[in-house]
Amino acid sequence: FKGSYMRYRCFCFATLIRAAINACGWTKKYGVLRDLLEECESHGAFERSAALAIWHGDIGECVAALQRGAEEVRALVQDTSNHQSSHANHNLETYAETLNLIAICVAGFNVT
Repeated sequence: FKGSYMRYRCFCFATLIRAAINACGWTKKYGVLRDLLEECESHGAFERSAALAIWHGDIGECVAALQRGAEEVRALVQDTSNHQSSHANHNLETYAETLNLIAICVAGFNVT
């Protein structure tokens, strides 16, 4: 009985999420989750992209968005290493490491 109740709760929760997504207009405006995530990431909002992926129940896409964000920040550090102070570069490197650490934590999450 407990297993069927949990499946029912998950189904109801997923239904509520889809209703919220429709109410926000995301389904009509973006159609596909990937389009929405690409739009966020094109503006450098990798954290938002990851959060939206989790909201849509796609843990793998969340991890990928965080990893892409970390890669972009590292590329920014490489491009600006001669123009910015070492303190600013250190902050960016720390930020990239934080994004990777969060990606690792999310990747290890298992819904049971």
